[in-house]
This record gives sequence, structure tokens and C-alpha cells, in this order.
Amino acid sequence: MGKRPDGKLFEALEAFAAASDERSLSKAARILGRSTPTVASMITRLESDIGVRLLRRTARGVSLTPEGEALLPKARSVVRLASEFERDAVSAGREAIREVPIGAVEACLFQFLPDFMRYLDQALPGVRLRVTLYDTADLVAALLAGEISFGRFAELSVRGISLQLLSEEPSVLIVPRDHPLSKRKAVTWEDVRDEEWIMTLPRVNPGYAAAFVRACRTEGFEPRVRHRPETIQHQIAYVACREGIALIPESYLSSIPAAVRAVPFEGPLPSIRMSAAVSRLRTDPLRDQILQKAIRFASEKISFRQ
Repeated sequence: MGKRPDGKLFEALEAFAAASDERSLSKAARILGRSTPTVASMITRLESDIGVRLLRRTARGVSLTPEGEALLPKARSVVRLASEFERDAVSAGREAIREVPIGAVEACLFQFLPDFMRYLDQALPGVRLRVTLYDTADLVAALLAGEISFGRFAELSVRGISLQLLSEEPSVLIVPRDHPLSKRKAVTWEDVRDEEWIMTLPRVNPGYAAAFVRACRTEGFEPRVRHRPETIQHQIAYVACREGIALIPESYLSSIPAAVRAVPFEGPLPSIRMSAAVSRLRTDPLRDQILQKAIRFASEKISFRQ
């Protein structure tokens, strides 16, 4: 035998097998996604390395030599085993990463989870979160199934489910840009008692919806709600279209368009609490570990902001 085959042996055997099957270097090149000269060079190098001529080149294509006929089954076997090895290696890599299902409300998908998931990549590199979007009211079923749920829970009176407060942020009043209140230095409850409101559906955040109504009643009026969209983004859109005013989480201010103004508010507004909820009826050490990482991450974010 001539020179010892180098690390490109598999690619050369793959080229040899493809050219033998297709009886053409150009067709083999198309199958392999390479140029014809490259495939020809790989086979020539292989023949030189092993000291055996494998193919006859003619104007009409290629054909196997007797040596090539004898070695082709082994070449195909090597190519098949290498392909199986690559496939199994990919599968093993996927199995090494454990996916953990979690539920989350829309706001958490925008404001908390993206950064937390990047944090978790470093803290627990073998874990990947599989996220499902829910309304707050729908998270209970996910919790009972054993998921961690990130939502805006004011309270959750379901047996066996515990809450862990992660963050609390203030509400902000937004109004249309050309609304009379947009020019005020500060707005009070008295100023908005006759306004029409854009509030998300109560099931999106039941606790906050109840707190808003209580706050209005404490100030002596019943809120007039014109639209009840499903998302905060839709709230902002309705305000931009001059359909009413709204309270939104402070973290959404960066996404309001030029047609909307945030106005300082004097007086107590209900805050928006984000919590993680888990079922204590099911035990899962990894789930609990993720919960502790979420608590730590939220605490670090609060400390950084302060």
C-alpha cells in the first residue's frame, strides 16, 4: 500500500460510492453538493493513497475496475456506518438536553422570559424551557399538570399551588397624543372618572382587573370600559386610535407609538405583580431548581435597577 489515508478518507469514499452508483462524476458532484473537479480530485487522491485504481474514466462517464468492484461494498458500508454515527450523535445530543414545559402570560414572554432563558443557558446548560402562552386564568390547568407557570397572579386559591413573587411594577396611564390630559403635568382619579377605558379581558389578569375596579369604586365611580382586548399591545393600539385611555405596565412604555402619551398620575394605582406558580402536589427536583434560578434572576434584576 502507498501513503496512509488521511482524515478526508470518508469524504473520498463517499465520492467514490456516489460516482460508482451514478456512473458519472458530474452527477455524483451534484448529489454531494460539490464541484465535478473536486469530486474527481478526491477519488484520484484516494486511488493514489491506497495504490489501487478504482474507476475507469471515459468520455461517456466512469466505470468500475475489478478492484473497484471488489472494494465498492466496503466503501458503501463505511459511508452507511458514518451516516448512522452522525445521526445517532445528533439524537444523543438532543437527549442530553432535557426540555421542561412552562406556561407564561404574554407580558412574561416579552419582559421576563427571554432574558431568563439566556441566564438559564449558563446556569443550567443541560436544560431547555419549552414555553406555552396562556391567559392567567388558563394557567391553572398547566400548573396542575406539573408545569412552572409565570404569570400576573394577585392571588391563586387553588389547593396545592404555591406562588413566589418575582417582581412588582407600577401601572402607567396612557392617553392619545391629542387628548386634553396629554398636556397635564399630573392626572388624578378625579380627572379620569368620566373617561372611557381600554382594559384587557378580566381572564387575562383577574387579580389586576379586580384591583382596578376596586380602585375606581374607592374613588367614587364605576369605570366605563369601551374595549376589552386580549393583550396589552392591543390596549396600546386602541389608545393610539383614540378609543379611550388605559393603564399598562411601566415596562411597556418603550413600545408605545408616537400617537400615545404616558401621563404622570397622582394617587395610588394598582401595581402589576409577576409571580411564578408551581404545584406542590407533584414533585420534580429539576422544576424546583428552575424555580429557584428564576427567583435569584428576578432578585438580581431588581438589585441592578436599584
